[in-house]
Amino acid sequence: MADPLAGAIRFTRAHDGVEAVTQRIGAHSTQVILVASSGEWSRVVVESPEAARALCDRLGVPGHEGWPDDLRRRMTAWRRSPEDWARAPYPERGGAGLLAP
Repeated sequence: MADPLAGAIRFTRAHDGVEAVTQRIGAHSTQVILVASSGEWSRVVVESPEAARALCDRLGVPGHEGWPDDLRRRMTAWRRSPEDWARAPYPERGGAGLLAP
């Protein structure tokens, strides 16, 4: 399984204007959604809100605990390419089942 920190670093380095939104999921996890200026996004799950803030600090990206309107609009406007869908980890979409780099 890929290292979530390595994936977050790769995404942040490969995209301009990355910002993060953190949200609790369940009692013991927090997700960090990284959103590039293009609207492309990636998601990482960490163990706590503190770990989410530490990840944002380590990546050097602004972190939000809610969805700023411009960030929400940017993310929802982004559309995956057919090539990206083909690599998606969703077997029902015919993907190879591997996470894209």
